[in-house]
Amino acid sequence: MQNQLGVRLLTVRGVPVYLKTSWFILMGLVIVGYGLYLGRTGWMLYSEAFTISTTIAVLIALGVLVHELAHAMTGRVRKLRVEYISMTLWGGVTKLSPGSPFSSFLVSIAGPMVNALYALLLYGVGSWMEPSPVRAGLRIAVEANILISIFNMIPSYPLDGGHTLESLVTMASKRRSTGAKVTAWTGMILIPVLVLAAIFTGAWRTSAGLFLVVLVCFYLFSASQPMLKALKNQESGRDPLSARNLARPALVVDEGTPVAQVVSALDGAAPVILTRATQPVGWVPAETAELLREGNLPATSLKQLASPLAPQKISQDTLRIDMMEYFNGYLYQQLPSQLKQGYYPIAWPIIDAQGRPTGVILHRDMALRLSAEQAGRIPQG
Repeated sequence: MQNQLGVRLLTVRGVPVYLKTSWFILMGLVIVGYGLYLGRTGWMLYSEAFTISTTIAVLIALGVLVHELAHAMTGRVRKLRVEYISMTLWGGVTKLSPGSPFSSFLVSIAGPMVNALYALLLYGVGSWMEPSPVRAGLRIAVEANILISIFNMIPSYPLDGGHTLESLVTMASKRRSTGAKVTAWTGMILIPVLVLAAIFTGAWRTSAGLFLVVLVCFYLFSASQPMLKALKNQESGRDPLSARNLARPALVVDEGTPVAQVVSALDGAAPVILTRATQPVGWVPAETAELLREGNLPATSLKQLASPLAPQKISQDTLRIDMMEYFNGYLYQQLPSQLKQGYYPIAWPIIDAQGRPTGVILHRDMALRLSAEQAGRIPQG
């Protein structure tokens, strides 16, 4: 793993920071490329030009680092596990454990905000300096960090603004799939908006302006279109990890129903959901119900045999992206410790459009299907 992440640079409050080889390529391009460009203008000596370009490269690199540290430290404050920071050609990546939509919102917005504050700090330092190549480089770095902050707040994947929008929509809709769909469509809508803006402002008339517009549009498309395609596949009904395909139909009975009456209705394959005032309060696995049906497990009350259900209810139209939150995401972390520690099998009640329980979804079923999928034994939907 460490070789894949790059060279370990330092550790900040227990968070390792790595540099990938591509990062050095970016630094070299900025220092050498921009230094040669300035030197060839004839306005300054090459030594001054390379001082400016080196100052810009170093301060932009520090800007990327503080950006990622803002994500990491915000995650730590929100009690998330921060695994590492990796600096790459395209910026940086901070690997965190899943959090609530609100935590994701705070983590996402922290990076661009810190870049803006960092730019303000550099501007203040530059204001106290005498004119020099270092000050000139610092001023350009200020502008670059402001642009980084603004660019990152574009509400589209894979930018922080996209993850911020996804978090806000998820909080409002209670479904990550809705947040993902809104964010992906926002990215696609922004593409023609940017093209029209380039036409009306004349930005497309210059090579640099045209290249930038094409690059940004391609960047937004390459992140948004795959998400929309994935969601479409998940909505097709063929995805093995959709709630509808994971559900085990159950016999639903009131917890006070006599055992003999339940036994007569068992088919040997279905688990039993116990309800109180139509609300699921426990379940009996199919294996236990079968022993009961065969007369090998005498019981005077179904409650004696019942295991606790996970407190969250899952709608039958829940998609894979939302199911993963139950499997190993934020919703999984909210489970009672007795379930996470394996004292009981983890099972969620699945409900229909009217909110009535119809079956259960087992955590082990999700794990088995994911393992089979990764091994190529079943398609991904």
